[in-house]
Amino acid sequence: MLTCKLDRCWLVVAAIVWGVSGCQTPGSGATSRSQLPEADSRPLARCQPLHSDRAPDRDTVMIKSISPSPESVLSESSEMTVTLEYSLKNYDPGKMFLLAQFDKYEQGYSTDGSFPSDQYPIACGERGVVDLRFPMRFIWNLDSVKRPFEVSFLLNRETSGGKSKALAWTPKTIFLDH
Repeated sequence: MLTCKLDRCWLVVAAIVWGVSGCQTPGSGATSRSQLPEADSRPLARCQPLHSDRAPDRDTVMIKSISPSPESVLSESSEMTVTLEYSLKNYDPGKMFLLAQFDKYEQGYSTDGSFPSDQYPIACGERGVVDLRFPMRFIWNLDSVKRPFEVSFLLNRETSGGKSKALAWTPKTIFLDH
């Protein structure tokens, strides 16, 4: 299974040193908050539970809608919005969340740049629909992020030591940069 490398200790260091929050890896070209455009005051994510008479038999996540459309040209000021539907076989309240991960040039690694980790949508039931906004400014200036952009959306469970494990993920969606 794919493991997302979320190291919360490193997040604290990044917040202190660079004044940002989110997943960062050393030498990833983190951008300070003072270099980022003013943030929109709308929440970056929200979750709505779906009700069903049947319990899910596996963990899934799928894209219901995405804007702009795949293979669109994006800029630093672009914002990707996605609606994801998920199901969890073994729902554990407060331990499951969804996130966007952009492929890095280094094979097998991905990042969300400086997306605020406290803004990840927490799964709100064994089935749900999540709306997620991802401003491209969070990854735009990272030289390590692969171009054209390849993004997957992951359904993760928190594990020990501030890490998480992907339970399900979407196929990659490709966007172009100008």
